[in-house]
Amino acid sequence: MSAAELDGRLVGYIIVCGFAGLLALLAWQLMQRFVVARLEQVPTGMRQNILAKLLLGTLLGIFALWLALQPALWSGAFRPDASGFVLFDPHGKADNVPFLNLLRFFLFQGLAEELVYRGFAMSMLVTGVFAAAMRYMRPADAGELWARTCWIGSGLVVNLLVSATFAIWHSGNPEVDTLAIVNIGLAGMVLGQLFLNQASVGGAAALHIVWNLGQAVMGLPVSGILVCQPLLGGINGAGLKLISGGPFGPEGSLGTSAALLMVFAYLLWTAMPGSRDAGMQDEDAEQVNLATTGASDAD
Repeated sequence: MSAAELDGRLVGYIIVCGFAGLLALLAWQLMQRFVVARLEQVPTGMRQNILAKLLLGTLLGIFALWLALQPALWSGAFRPDASGFVLFDPHGKADNVPFLNLLRFFLFQGLAEELVYRGFAMSMLVTGVFAAAMRYMRPADAGELWARTCWIGSGLVVNLLVSATFAIWHSGNPEVDTLAIVNIGLAGMVLGQLFLNQASVGGAAALHIVWNLGQAVMGLPVSGILVCQPLLGGINGAGLKLISGGPFGPEGSLGTSAALLMVFAYLLWTAMPGSRDAGMQDEDAEQVNLATTGASDAD
């Protein structure tokens, strides 16, 4: 990608952020009113401040990318003598782009996609599904556990739908294949589950930005698109396509499949009632009950 093309796309992403941001804010307010307000014990992830949410997304992005690259690095898939080795930029079309320019681009690119897919579309759909289930399917004697389970189930259904749309949107990218589409769908599931856990696009946007920026800095294609020449390392091509992703980049590799499945499993586990996250809430609720009881005894 040339520097001029990068700047042109940046303008488009900034515009999308403006419009999608307003829609996402409206959808977020509806979710707070019809979902979060109806949970007697608000999950810990939703109660965290924005800095904690951003930090978790950043750390998960770094971990997932590191883990996804390990098979390719250990197998020598980025070496010129690797089987099926191809250059990422055989015609020299990618420019050298300063790091700050890359950071600015991926900040708006990642935020734009998260505002559209998670901030607006997912918020509206999951709020509607959850509210409908609470109204028409909730047993008369259902308690907080039912509400939490309903939230998780509603989230999974909507997450599958939105992630499938997310994958289809990227299906026209260069060098895409079946594994790449599956991995992009898995990435959507990870981003969606993080959004559901936090009821915020903060963590999902941070993960998305770190994941894409990390690949670009190393000179790896991002979803099949070579953004720039490498700023770190000397990777200029890849072989062993199943291990490295080949010309599509790491997102077309089995290593990415494993990394994303691991992160998704962790996020889903922390959302489950009875997990460590839920346990922390039970302790908080118990402290509140003890404080209330103590105040009543004093009266």
